[in-house]
Amino acid sequence: MFTRRIKINLLMAASISFIIFCFTFNAQVIEASEVDDDSSAIYLALQINNPNYTLYFWGQKNIQPLTGNDSSVKPVIVEERTMLPMRAVSRILNFDGPVFYDVEWHDNEKKASIFMKSDADPAYYEPVADFWIGRTTAVFYDGGGAPKQVMIPSAPVIINNRTYLPLRAIADALSETDIEWIPSKQGILIYFYGGRPSSVTFPDRSVHKLNGVETAATLPDLPTTLSFSSGAGAWSTELHLNKNGTFTGYFHDSNMGEDSEIYPNGTRYECHFKGSFKNIKKVNELEYSMQIESIENTVPEGDTVEDGVHVITSAASLANPPYGLDDAGEFILYLPGRSTSDLNEEFLSWWYEWLVSQPKTLQYFGLYNVASGQGFFG
Repeated sequence: MFTRRIKINLLMAASISFIIFCFTFNAQVIEASEVDDDSSAIYLALQINNPNYTLYFWGQKNIQPLTGNDSSVKPVIVEERTMLPMRAVSRILNFDGPVFYDVEWHDNEKKASIFMKSDADPAYYEPVADFWIGRTTAVFYDGGGAPKQVMIPSAPVIINNRTYLPLRAIADALSETDIEWIPSKQGILIYFYGGRPSSVTFPDRSVHKLNGVETAATLPDLPTTLSFSSGAGAWSTELHLNKNGTFTGYFHDSNMGEDSEIYPNGTRYECHFKGSFKNIKKVNELEYSMQIESIENTVPEGDTVEDGVHVITSAASLANPPYGLDDAGEFILYLPGRSTSDLNEEFLSWWYEWLVSQPKTLQYFGLYNVASGQGFFG
């Protein structure tokens, strides 16, 4: 069994940690339950013929499509084996970090290669596994890149011009992870560190039609952060918006004048929160509409003193939203290049460049709160 170390960003942790993956197949069966997911777990949940999957990463749950807006990309069963489209492999095995998986296709050899590369070092390339269509032998590489020919339980296939790889073989190539088959859900559970979750959320199978094409409802690729702020740094609400409409965020507001002998450095109000948008619709190539579905705080309410600062942490909900998400109604996401000629001027006033030169097109992503006129930019 091979051991492979993967460098990832552990949910915005200050340092980069290493995760060791080791795949085994466990015949034990579990059922999805209604209780909360285990906050210490890391797992992926997929279903046969479902274009969406669940990524649960230490308290943060995201349900998202396997590949963009193509709802035909989904796991299938071929001769009693679960097969995963090649395009989905890198998607589900990447969390958030500088080193990540990718897949390439060699048409002349009918070969699919899984490898690791790095945003930080373009020259970095580490082979992981090679698979050939119709062959039950593959080549796996250990951490040093040494190749080894192995037998795999089923051969990769091409169906309707799409390459499918056996999920079990992908697992064996990566090492240090458990996989379980859940018959009642036609589901596949993949979890890490031997930390089997106490409950599992399987993804919604629902799809939507955008411009007449049936797709999973998703947003385009987005910037890391969308900000709504005073511009002077006194207060700010930051959103990290995912393609499936879920988001996390942080609000803070400081007041140096609110001090005392106990907290001489003033007072900071903050709120850590998460939520989701629903009814995502593609209006045109540069505009999406959606509605807020939920908001909740991720850090409990509190009142502490840290480094001479009075820190007051508040709760968040639809009834008590962070600043910028007021009125919790319709939002419109504008993409760069959208004309500003017919956009709400109050919304545009939250964009610094608009106040300076009034550009004819947006130069950034803009998230418009229709009810309040407020705007996030990034």
